[in-house]
Amino acid sequence: MSARKIGFLILIVLFAASVETAWNVREHFDIGPQGCRVMGGRFYGPSWSFEATGERPVTASALRLEVDNAFGGVSVAKGAPGVVKVRLRKVVFLPTEEKAKALADRIELRLTGDADLVKVATNRDELGRHDDVGFETHFEIEAPEGTAVQVRSEHGKVELSEVASADVTASFDGVTLERVAHDATLEVRHGSVSIERVGGRLQLSSRHGDVKVAGVSGPAKLELQHGNLGVRETGALEIEHAYGELTAESVAGDLVVRGQHAPVTATDVTGRAEVETTFGGVRLERIGGDARVKAEHGHVAASDVSGGFSGQTSFDGVELQRVKGPVELEVKHGGVEAKGLEGGARVRASGSDVTLEGFAGVIDVEVERGSARLAPGAPIKADVAASATHGNVSLEVPDGSAFELEAESRRGQVDAELSGLRAQRDEGRRHGQHVQGRSGAGGPQVRLTADGDVSLDARPARAVSDGAIEKPRVSAAEAPSTSAAPSPKASAAPAAKPSPTLPAERAPTPKAPENPDATR
Repeated sequence: MSARKIGFLILIVLFAASVETAWNVREHFDIGPQGCRVMGGRFYGPSWSFEATGERPVTASALRLEVDNAFGGVSVAKGAPGVVKVRLRKVVFLPTEEKAKALADRIELRLTGDADLVKVATNRDELGRHDDVGFETHFEIEAPEGTAVQVRSEHGKVELSEVASADVTASFDGVTLERVAHDATLEVRHGSVSIERVGGRLQLSSRHGDVKVAGVSGPAKLELQHGNLGVRETGALEIEHAYGELTAESVAGDLVVRGQHAPVTATDVTGRAEVETTFGGVRLERIGGDARVKAEHGHVAASDVSGGFSGQTSFDGVELQRVKGPVELEVKHGGVEAKGLEGGARVRASGSDVTLEGFAGVIDVEVERGSARLAPGAPIKADVAASATHGNVSLEVPDGSAFELEAESRRGQVDAELSGLRAQRDEGRRHGQHVQGRSGAGGPQVRLTADGDVSLDARPARAVSDGAIEKPRVSAAEAPSTSAAPSPKASAAPAAKPSPTLPAERAPTPKAPENPDATR
């Protein structure tokens, strides 16, 4: 193909890309009649604020509140019993106060519903179908104690406090929940999330925003992409997380994490911990049950595990301290450093060294392209097997150990000068050395094999671990108090359906037109 044709094809591709970019910008760049809306719906320019209020009497003991809003915040807090009060703040972006007032007069606060349901909304959709206008509607709502709240919001912050339950779908701004008596369900896009004190279950789906969760009495299921996640004081915790850091503290139950490009740190878990992630490290501390970790391209560290530990890693190493149960490790392109393994270990590693210091129970270690160093604390009372290709094997033998020995060096030497060891050497080998014998009264099998040297050295006996395994330190989440029934569907006897009371709007409060960047 000639250079001219190649250049022509490149021009066609560039033209197509320009058309697609222009179309995408057209979808998000909308200039109103007075230049008041730009990039995804955010307003700017001179603005004026107007207010309207309304209230609706209610008689249900388990009230439901549904709020639908766009381009403005929603705030719901506990108010007086028997009535829902709403304050609507209208912010109109037009060049003159007169035009802004005319538009504000057309923005209606709508309160509808029945005995156990109140719906709060505006007539924005009707206005939007006829005029390309720029205005925000901000709700401040007071509802009786025990109200179950549902919010659907776009381009506005959502704040709920002291409600019976919460069901929130929001985008392009943040969400804050505080003191929710029972369950909470959230779906948030392009906004941060803060949750504190949920008395029941929590279910969250979030995209493009950081999330903080504290004080969930029930189990929590969290799904997060493109944001950091911090969780503390929850019940059982299940997490799917991609492209962000995860920190979990004080989990009263099991912890299950499925991550991608997500470093994970978890401390004080009373149940088991199960973590899978890629391109990020994993750190576990004070785990009350078994721990299982699978990490690709990430370092793994765990300490004070009351159960067993199972780990698979690649392109980084593993560090363990004080593990009660059996350990099973498979490490590719990384090494292992472990101390205080009370239940034995099976280790397969490649690309670096393996060091086990302070252990009891059966040990089985295989290392490729690395060496193995084994240093049990107490006298050897279980089988020990270690092999190394392209590396050495060393075993420190505590005083009082008794075992059957078979040691082989394929291309190096075997050094086994131990007091009480009766051994025979194979002197007929051209390469390497082989030693077989018995230490003390014999007993468990010790088999050591290496391409390099094999050495056994005596040392005084000591404790297997440098300290006791620490238990998880978990403080129970304090559940919010409320008189609400757990089910938001419960209803009281039918009652009259009063119409909302809408007093006259107060006088407009002008904002300085010189400010070109007013926000919601």
